[in-house]
Amino acid sequence: MLAIGVFIYLIVILFKRRDVNLLRRDLFTLTVILCLIFFNSDDPFVKIQLYIYPMILSIFLSLFVNRRINSTALISTLILIICLLIPLIMIQTGIIDDKFLLLKQSNTDVMNIYGQLIKPTIDFTVIKHFLYLVAYILFVVLNSDLYSDDRYIKKLINDVVKWFKILIICLILEWAFVNALGGFNDRQIMNDLFSLNGTFQTSNWYTWNSYSVCLWLSERSAYSIIVFYYLILLKKESLKASDWIWMLLSAVACYCTGSSTVLVITIAFIAAEFVVIVIKNKKASQIAIMTIVAAFGLFFLINYFSVYSSKLLEFINNEDTWGSGHFRAQSIELGIEAIKKYPLFGVGIGTVYAHSMLIQTLGNIGIIGVILSLWIHQVVCPVRLNFRNVVSIVFFVGISFGAFMVQHFTSPVIILIFIILHSKGDISDARENTKSDSLLLVRG
Repeated sequence: MLAIGVFIYLIVILFKRRDVNLLRRDLFTLTVILCLIFFNSDDPFVKIQLYIYPMILSIFLSLFVNRRINSTALISTLILIICLLIPLIMIQTGIIDDKFLLLKQSNTDVMNIYGQLIKPTIDFTVIKHFLYLVAYILFVVLNSDLYSDDRYIKKLINDVVKWFKILIICLILEWAFVNALGGFNDRQIMNDLFSLNGTFQTSNWYTWNSYSVCLWLSERSAYSIIVFYYLILLKKESLKASDWIWMLLSAVACYCTGSSTVLVITIAFIAAEFVVIVIKNKKASQIAIMTIVAAFGLFFLINYFSVYSSKLLEFINNEDTWGSGHFRAQSIELGIEAIKKYPLFGVGIGTVYAHSMLIQTLGNIGIIGVILSLWIHQVVCPVRLNFRNVVSIVFFVGISFGAFMVQHFTSPVIILIFIILHSKGDISDARENTKSDSLLLVRG
């Protein structure tokens, strides 16, 4: 159903948008929203993730209409592609013959994680991720003129915020519905409605004294995308009454997922927001409110300490006992080993799996690949170095070490972070003319 809706929407904007620049903006926004909120949804025919379609259209359109393409970014992109090919050639020629946890086959929730170590080969997963990353970088570079358009960026962020609010409310409503029916399993319904690809949670698990839900996400911890909403809140000069309400509702939605990963993200955000408010905002009323929020958070942690403390201790101590925390830590250790063996170019795009976005990315494309990728983003969408952005970067990097969307480095989530850190002021407070250009409403 979602796939059909997306294709209909694409047809509508292609035929209804007479202005090429407005069409490019719609395609860019649609790509970002799909990769962020509906990352695990694909088309029902060839099983390609939905965000790829508007991304490809955006690339072709930008090739013909954008005359302000940054030459430095283009040269860096060419160098990056060469660097991505080097480890793939090494795999094909047998130079890389070590065994690793692989993206396609590996699962950290098993008794013997070392029994899954496999020698990488050039297969469909590797080729797919190579093409995805190249397409993504071209998407970033060829749309570079959009990042300097403050009016468009405010509208993009507004659409992101709107979709997060929709997701938050839907998660809470799903939780209420599932628990009212005594744990009704709605996962197959969600799979059919939202064209889910790679769904790991097949039922609603009983966690934190209720049945947890994950709506159209592949599993509960996939709600770690809440970090983007929190990054937007960290950028705000001052939090309004509505912001506090949505912050509370987002925490409730986090509880509804029952995910310890999402819980850690929420705790980290509360700490980061507290630092920003105390040091930068310096408003007594907001400090008081944030203190109350932190107190409630602490009460929740104490009340459910036994639920998440064992997993956290498993992860930190890497104890040789059954538990997802232990196996996640093991996958990260194996990912670090891959980085040590092939530090410069990595093992190859689409190969190494680690339950850490940071470690997995380094293991796949190496230090040079990561530096080049970040450099390209910085060239086209430079980050403004200020106090809030430094707190946001520490918050994001810290989260990305232990969890956080382990396959998203081939999709447009990173450019969204750069857009947020590049923007100035209250980026989510645009109100003028939002309806005319919003992703949620197309007008001629």
